[in-house]
Amino acid sequence: GPAVPNKRERADLLLLATASLLLRGGEQVRLIGDPGRNHAGHAGLEAVANALGHRATAPVADKGAGGPEEQPGVPPNDPALPRHARAVLFGDFLSPLDDIRRSVSALAARPLRGHLVQILDPAEETLPYRGRIRFEGLEAEAPSLVPRVENVRELYEERLQLHRAGVAAIAAAAGWGFLTHRTDQPAGQVLLALWQALAPQ
Repeated sequence: GPAVPNKRERADLLLLATASLLLRGGEQVRLIGDPGRNHAGHAGLEAVANALGHRATAPVADKGAGGPEEQPGVPPNDPALPRHARAVLFGDFLSPLDDIRRSVSALAARPLRGHLVQILDPAEETLPYRGRIRFEGLEAEAPSLVPRVENVRELYEERLQLHRAGVAAIAAAAGWGFLTHRTDQPAGQVLLALWQALAPQ
């Protein structure tokens, strides 16, 4: 609904809020895959915001564009990441578990410590629809027509929980944290939990 922000908006907000807190604490930050140096100080947040805005409007490379083909939802390889840094990945993590495992394992092997923050729309958790519904994918998937969506709700919720448990297990195996957030919840709740998780132990 119009009162609920979309996942990208909420992820961007949480990323910028986290970056702001880290910069105020004297840390350096940057987006994974962003060329150039790490950012620090007051100007750092503006640099991160600009890089985030550029990434949101950049065309997606495909096989025919001559650029590297990127998997949706998987952070790019970034050999410039300093060893022993902290990584925070925001996303819905609805990609296949094998893709998520490869991505997290590659980052953890650098070695990096990190956290996954799964952001979902409330409708993705509860499937609150009835009747004949046509679902259209946002990443080139074929449309799917479900004649009576209420008949698949229980199975859908079960599979979503299994997938989430799989993501949590991937994070745990890498020694990473895992948090969940719904876009109809206050952003401050998960931001506080993430900030506590990032605090020195």
